[in-house]
Amino acid sequence: MKALRLLILGFVIGILVSIVGKVFSDLSFFQHILISVLIGLVVGTIYILIELRVSKSSS
Repeated sequence: MKALRLLILGFVIGILVSIVGKVFSDLSFFQHILISVLIGLVVGTIYILIELRVSKSSS
């Protein structure tokens, strides 16, 4: 459940970044999807690592 929420959050952030990027660059739609998915994965991974550190330090 939490992982799904993280994926959606990351994907939304990725889409927002790609919309901003669209203003500055001239990438194809496919490239924007690819970039948004990559950003989503990176954000999700970072968030999971932070969650793991927090849960380790609290226990």
